[in-house]
Amino acid sequence: MDPIGPSVHRPYYTPKPTSYLSGRIEPLDGQNSSDLPYDFIDNPSLPSREAVSAFAQAQIIEYIGICIAQPFENAKILLQCQLIPKGLPRHAADAEVEDDEEADPDYFSEETSHAPTERRTTDRLGYIPQNEGDEPTRPPWQIAPKYPPTLGKVMDAVWTTEGLLGSLKSTNLSFMYHILQEILEGQFSGILSALFSIPDPILALESSDTSSLAVTVVSAGLAAILLAPLDIARTKIILTPISEPRGIIYTLRSLPSRLCPPSLVLPTLLERIVPAVLQHALQSLFEPISGLIQLFLRLPLETVLRRAQVSYSPPRKSIVHLGAYNGIFGTPLWITSQEGDGAFGLYRGWKAGLYGVVGVWSLGLVTGAQENARTGTEF
Repeated sequence: MDPIGPSVHRPYYTPKPTSYLSGRIEPLDGQNSSDLPYDFIDNPSLPSREAVSAFAQAQIIEYIGICIAQPFENAKILLQCQLIPKGLPRHAADAEVEDDEEADPDYFSEETSHAPTERRTTDRLGYIPQNEGDEPTRPPWQIAPKYPPTLGKVMDAVWTTEGLLGSLKSTNLSFMYHILQEILEGQFSGILSALFSIPDPILALESSDTSSLAVTVVSAGLAAILLAPLDIARTKIILTPISEPRGIIYTLRSLPSRLCPPSLVLPTLLERIVPAVLQHALQSLFEPISGLIQLFLRLPLETVLRRAQVSYSPPRKSIVHLGAYNGIFGTPLWITSQEGDGAFGLYRGWKAGLYGVVGVWSLGLVTGAQENARTGTEF
């Protein structure tokens, strides 16, 4: 049957002449089809200027936020990797090392001790453990241990020792890691959702079923394993003094492997998967309470991961006295029993996480208020 003309099934319908035209765009008289204005060609694969501008603005805002949070993040990582000796005197922890040349010798002392210097044992990392009466001796590039080890004291010590560059170390790498993490998790989530015919947890408004949780956990774990070398390099750059080479390419080349080592697979997965499971399980709770619970359980896992990364690829010079790593279960026991702050050593830098929880919640309130004001709705 000829496709052009009235249908035998619709004898009383007279089609318009325009309905016979095909969907193909024919060139005008004497005009090549390539001369048509490009604006009239519907190509959804090309983003609009507004989309590109919005994406660029979002990335700029993201980078500024990372720059603001980086001093707190650096101080938290330094606290997690630092060894706080158990016998460190409370009054001498913050004292500066006195120069031996400025000390006046006691020339008129009647009793002069000529006893040989006592030989001291060293720990696993080659450092001499400090006792109760020891003076705080350390290399000139290291900052003194502070007791109690607080975020503000470490930030002040880094600013005094290394200035603004020391406070903003690893900012670019942190930005790269964050962007790649979002991209990889989104790609893995979309692929797994398509394979198993379930809604994408990133796009779904509610993802309370077990299948969505499994997709989220697997996506987060795969992204964390692939980005583990970047995370190791970031920790290494933060621990390296500014006087040492600490470029991104240089640090990545100094790693023993370009892949996640077997010794870091389990700490990396636990540090990334446990918060994802908690966020899914506590999504019905009040957001600040949910964030505090996640922070309470995430900080010990993060401390174990940082020490595992340092043990795998330590910097040639470290800005802090590095603590020991004795495995996933041995490290928390070591910190609570052998270091100065006991069980609180697993939660060093908790204020940085608290600031993050409050900041995200406040930003959500402001964004929601602006959206309601724009749409004309009320709370």
